[in-house]
Amino acid sequence: MGLPPEDQPLRYPPILTTLARDHETNWREAAHAEVVRARDGLANRSTFGGAPAALAFGTVYAAAATEYTETLRGIQDDLVTAAQNLALAAAEMRSRDENAGDAFVALLARWTDPAGFESVRLQEQARASDAVVDGSTTLTDLDRQVRHGGTPLMSRAAPPAPASLAAPAGGVG
Repeated sequence: MGLPPEDQPLRYPPILTTLARDHETNWREAAHAEVVRARDGLANRSTFGGAPAALAFGTVYAAAATEYTETLRGIQDDLVTAAQNLALAAAEMRSRDENAGDAFVALLARWTDPAGFESVRLQEQARASDAVVDGSTTLTDLDRQVRHGGTPLMSRAAPPAPASLAAPAGGVG
């Protein structure tokens, strides 16, 4: 029984690696063999004889053979470059996938550790503010008073009564 898909290692299609590694060698060898065959196996200027028309044809043939072999050399270089670029592309894909994986690991670490949350940082910052500390102290004092029959545990000056509750001047009206 194998691992579930999410736990299996990432596998890349072999096409880029195959083209880059295996075919580069084949392409290089085949192109080189064709260059050698064209260079060594084809006729040259003197093959056509010494008559002026044959020499003229030999000159045209030699120019065409040079163009052909140089084209083959260019094809060989192009194939090698293509294979190298395919190898680079495959390596770049793997590198970017690994970097993305590292980013997800960093993200996971942030989201699994409360210290990584911006909300936790801001909450701790607010919790330390004077207003929250004073409010917390007041709430604690009120809670103690309620739990102990309304008797304050600490004496604090009572806040002044609002003006609407103060006794009217000059007695009862």
